[in-house]
Amino acid sequence: MKAILTTILVVGAVALLWTVPAQAADDSALIKSKLDMAIDDEYHARAMYAAVIEQFGEVRPFSQIIRAEERHIAALVRLYERYNLEVLADPYTEVEYSFTSLDEAARQARDAEIANAALYDELLLDVTDPEVIRVFENLQWASQERHLPAFERYLNGTQPGCCGNGMGNRANR
Repeated sequence: MKAILTTILVVGAVALLWTVPAQAADDSALIKSKLDMAIDDEYHARAMYAAVIEQFGEVRPFSQIIRAEERHIAALVRLYERYNLEVLADPYTEVEYSFTSLDEAARQARDAEIANAALYDELLLDVTDPEVIRVFENLQWASQERHLPAFERYLNGTQPGCCGNGMGNRANR
């Protein structure tokens, strides 16, 4: 009886050891996929905002939000490093954006921030790691509560900023 019980325990332990790495690999693949989608979106935003700055100069809110996008990318890179995953390369380094006006750029940015917040709703599904959840929720919050309102203020003509006239950058368009 003791031999049978020992055999059952050993077989059970071996089975558990085989399933834990498989589960960890599945979790790692899921995390990698979600991190890739998140960082791709952050790279895209950074490239678009950099193009606005290159075309129109250091205009708010683009000049401020591009710095936030850098911080978002850095937060995601830290998660890649935590999981020993290869960081997705930035596919937007050679992409050229051109805008007919700051208003057009702000509308596209507003729409991108709305899409970004919705993307994080999808990315949060099936994630159980508290650190990944925290980072994704923080990035989503920044899009919804900081970036989106800044672009909406700009489009409404209430962006505080350059001109001292209460109209933000609208006087420069």
